[in-house]
Amino acid sequence: MAVTQAKILKTTCPLDCPDACSILPTVEDGKIIRLQGDPDHPFTRGFLCHKVAKYDRRLYSPLRVLHPLRRVGAKGEGKFARITWDEALDEIISRFKAIVAQHGGEAILPYSYGGSLGIVHRFAGHRFFYRLGASRLLRTICDPAAMAGWGMTLGKHTSTDLAQAEQSDLIIIWGMNIAATSVHFVPIVKTAKKRGARVVHIDPCRNRTSHLADEQLRPRPGTDGALALGLMHVLIREGLVDEAFVCNFAVGYEALRERVLAEYPVERVSRITDVPAEQITRLARGYGRARAPFLRVGFALSRHENGGMAIRTIACLPGLVGAFRKPGGGAHHDTGPCFEFNYARVTGEKEFRPATRQINMVKLGEVLLEEKNPPIKALYVHNCNPAAVAPDQARVHRGLRREDLFIVVHE
Repeated sequence: MAVTQAKILKTTCPLDCPDACSILPTVEDGKIIRLQGDPDHPFTRGFLCHKVAKYDRRLYSPLRVLHPLRRVGAKGEGKFARITWDEALDEIISRFKAIVAQHGGEAILPYSYGGSLGIVHRFAGHRFFYRLGASRLLRTICDPAAMAGWGMTLGKHTSTDLAQAEQSDLIIIWGMNIAATSVHFVPIVKTAKKRGARVVHIDPCRNRTSHLADEQLRPRPGTDGALALGLMHVLIREGLVDEAFVCNFAVGYEALRERVLAEYPVERVSRITDVPAEQITRLARGYGRARAPFLRVGFALSRHENGGMAIRTIACLPGLVGAFRKPGGGAHHDTGPCFEFNYARVTGEKEFRPATRQINMVKLGEVLLEEKNPPIKALYVHNCNPAAVAPDQARVHRGLRREDLFIVVHE
């Protein structure tokens, strides 16, 4: 019997994570037997997060659904019977045709988002649903507010290379649990600490990242923008603003200065945020006097009704102290939009006109339960789990239980 020799291949992690790791899968007889990080990759550094290091268990899990299933019980009971691929495709096609004939294509709503983020994987369904004339989903559930705020302050989402933080003497991690969601930034922070850097974590809750920090500020959820304004007040009041940088590279500083000094004294900001005034003052002074302050901003704090503006406000801080011109200093949020990619060519959005109505994915509960013209009669779910992630979950679940709603889950 011939023995097949194991091969080590190279690929990139496609999951929704900023690390974008380089992975070395070991394959034997067509099956992955091991996953490891690429030791030659400067950011992956030879290790993977716990999720991806064990991803082969997910791939080969006995819980995987490998055949089409049709519901045979009441919605929510979880009772299904196996059917053939032909039966599944025929049923979807016949139901879609009937819905389009009676209500029009907009009565069908695709619902998808991230998960595995390979370009083809993520956008595979778009052309089909555009051609069908289905309602178009506004995919807003994660980062659009944050990225709009960051971009309005700093332009096209330019961020400082994370590796630069090794040279920083003050790292602020704001609204992010890097020990869980950006594990390859952790060694960079630890290296900076060994070189004498101070680390401050801004998060309402204690988590594993808090243990990396020298100090934690715990603002009341939804008040991050006010905290940033309080830091600005101290920077401006105590002459810690890099006037030359602001003069050459900033717009609107005088108006900001006037309002911050008049409306956001530290004592008021402390009452708004529940952060002690002395903590706000101490952090602002440290940030303004740092040789190379580095700001790492997450997405969590943007998931409030004022979240986009909070990110926009925080993004002003590195400009005020000239952090971008200081080796080891700067700010990092997201780099995806920095790289041009012709998504329209992949999705075909502009090829199918007239454009159909748009439905915001965070409004799913409302859309399924309230009267719309036309009503949503079919929901095609892939790369997403709206029953778990969509806001207003009670209404979402009631909407999903509608007996007249045809639901296909492609997962």
